[in-house]
Amino acid sequence: MVYEVIQPVSGPSIFQKCLDKHNDTPEIYHIAYDMNGIPFVDRIKEFEKRAFTMSQGGSWMSKNHFAFFETGDVTGTCFETYEFPNDWDYPETEEWFPHPPGENA
Repeated sequence: MVYEVIQPVSGPSIFQKCLDKHNDTPEIYHIAYDMNGIPFVDRIKEFEKRAFTMSQGGSWMSKNHFAFFETGDVTGTCFETYEFPNDWDYPETEEWFPHPPGENA
């Protein structure tokens, strides 16, 4: 399981929009998942077929494709789908919080 913490720093974003809408009340903004090899384009088409609008999408490091869909009215949260290619390597970690794995504080 992977946990992702996102904090808007500046400028408009879907994350800041959510914070503004809920008056900075903590909540789970989105659920992210892979789709077991279903082509990314087919995922997009399936969400659109179900009338869900993509609110944000792109590629991280030109390889990891992602898309957020506004599913909140139906599910109570936003859904994100992503695709890590088979040759994906994570970049080096810039910072660990509270400390690197295996190291006691």
